[in-house]
Amino acid sequence: MPVTLCFIKDKHKVMEHKIPLETYFAGLLQKVEWQIQEYEDTAADTLTLCRLCVDYLQEILGELKNFIISYPFASTEEEIRFFKELKPLLASKIIYYNTVYKIEVRFPSGSEEVQRDYLLSETDR
Repeated sequence: MPVTLCFIKDKHKVMEHKIPLETYFAGLLQKVEWQIQEYEDTAADTLTLCRLCVDYLQEILGELKNFIISYPFASTEEEIRFFKELKPLLASKIIYYNTVYKIEVRFPSGSEEVQRDYLLSETDR
């Protein structure tokens, strides 16, 4: 949750970010890791786990978007770092859980050989 400072200027309430991007993102990432661990501990199966994680991560990316929209980047380098290094840490988690979900949904119910061939073809991709 971003920390903000409110002050009155010309009788209008103005919100200004006072938390550094690195601090906010580190807290957000820790929150995500804890929640995913909780899902892993309680989910009945892989499909349920993947759905829960993807839904949760989409919410988190929405929160991050709302923060970034009103965040004044200190420099071009900070903005580039956010989009090239930080944001992909969360986006990659969605990609991972979506991929696992798709593999599980398409998993064949045939013989061990068919299942092994399927898994080998998926890992080759």
